[in-house]
Amino acid sequence: MVGLFPSSTAVYQAFTPTSPYYKPASQPTEHPQKRRLFSAWSAADKVIQLSEAAEHEYEKASQKAQAKVGGIELYSAKYYAACTVGGILACVRFPIIIMAST
Repeated sequence: MVGLFPSSTAVYQAFTPTSPYYKPASQPTEHPQKRRLFSAWSAADKVIQLSEAAEHEYEKASQKAQAKVGGIELYSAKYYAACTVGGILACVRFPIIIMAST
């Protein structure tokens, strides 16, 4: 009597590739080099360290300048004068650097 479902060997043979060119996938081998491929620190970590150091130095210089000149009261004439001079320097300094480097 023939069963309603195929036998396990029939299922195995049905799903097994029968091509003579079939080669089972090789198992991945471990890289012969045991150490990590990259060094322990990354460039991003180094950039963060340098930016934190630069920020610290900027804060020190800013505190020295404020102690020497004194604080500027918000919306005073001294405040607007400092903003104006800073804006002018920001706009004028860049072309001067380009012209000096050429």
